[in-house]
Amino acid sequence: MSINHDPKALQNPMHVRVAAAFRIVELSDFEARVLSKGYVSREDYDEAYLLYAEKMTAAGFRVEHLLNSQGYYVPNFSSAARDALVAKGDPAEEVAKFESEQWTTIQNCELGTFRLVNAIFHEQSQPSGQFDS
Repeated sequence: MSINHDPKALQNPMHVRVAAAFRIVELSDFEARVLSKGYVSREDYDEAYLLYAEKMTAAGFRVEHLLNSQGYYVPNFSSAARDALVAKGDPAEEVAKFESEQWTTIQNCELGTFRLVNAIFHEQSQPSGQFDS
């Protein structure tokens, strides 16, 4: 059975609206598999965070696995490369440029892993009404 990667085809209308809010036009294999069930389980949420953490680690970040008092992950990471720039006293504009490039990397690590699944899991657990039709 093939999995549909089109977020507009998801069976749960809230999932469609959240994907649209994040401007996601194609689901990753992971997202498609998880969201095809119509809900995000705690196990799916944990797996999404671990996939994100793996990508972040591969990109050179140190990632801590922190949970807040409600049991949600709080992305917490650091970068040895950024720390080295600051420690050697590179100009602030060089550090800012590097941080901007790192921000793009961080965003790319979230795509297809944690961003969408995290938002949907939160919305299922504590509906905000933000994604109501």
